[in-house]
Amino acid sequence: RRAGVTIDVDVPAGVMVYADAELFVRAVANVLRNAVRYAGDAGPVEVRAVSTMNAVDVVVTDSGPGVPPTALEHLCEPFYRLERSRDRRHGGTGLGLAIVQRAVEQCGGQLRFRNRAPAGFEVTLSWPALA
Repeated sequence: RRAGVTIDVDVPAGVMVYADAELFVRAVANVLRNAVRYAGDAGPVEVRAVSTMNAVDVVVTDSGPGVPPTALEHLCEPFYRLERSRDRRHGGTGLGLAIVQRAVEQCGGQLRFRNRAPAGFEVTLSWPALA
């Protein structure tokens, strides 16, 4: 939590995923932490769950600046940072999204990123649905 940041949650009752609980929490918490840190001042951070036949997508969106399109394919590379000026004291180690990707994939899911128009960023963590 951070003062002045709103997180809106829309998760229908009864939605369940097939995942290791610790990996699930680690992945979602890391994505939320990033959204709050880098875009929380730009408007609410939204978290929603969308069920399909075989999967549940946990979608985290914000209204921040997004990322350069050329960076999208590198976001999960260990130690990759958008801004070289960020270090451990000013933005982390560059391992967060690599950890998220590994956690999601270990549970049989997928991780996707996209910039929103006219502004914002969206992260989709797709998990197998619990039958």
